Parts: sequence; C-alpha cells; structure tokens
Amino acid sequence: MEFIVCDGTWIRTASGYLDCDGELSTMTLEELRDIPYAQMTGEQKAQLTGSLLTFFVLIFVLVKLRRLA
Repeated sequence: MEFIVCDGTWIRTASGYLDCDGELSTMTLEELRDIPYAQMTGEQKAQLTGSLLTFFVLIFVLVKLRRLA
C-alpha cells in the first residue's frame, strides 16, 4: 500500500480542499513507519517511551482509584 506524502506543509484552501505547499510523492507503509523516529536520538526515544509509560500508568491508577470511590 502506498500513501501520498507532502515534503512541505498541508494547507486548506478557501474552498475547503487540502493542498500541498511543496512536492507530492508516494511512500510505502514501511517507509512511513521510520519517519517519526528517524530524527530522534536514542536518548530522546528513551525519554519519550518513559513519558508515555508513566502517562499510561497514571491513567490506570486514576481509573482504579475512581472505581474504589
């Protein structure tokens, strides 16, 4: 499966359509999976993973505490 990507920014025209302010191209799903982490260092990936884990643990604890009340 291929996806249409824009190397600039997506903008909404006055008529409500989306337009690319750059060059349109196509990418496969495998290529898209690597994009968010391509520019991150190992330390940034670890920090993001730790923050997300902490967030989900906090939500889990809050849901459990709400059920007790």
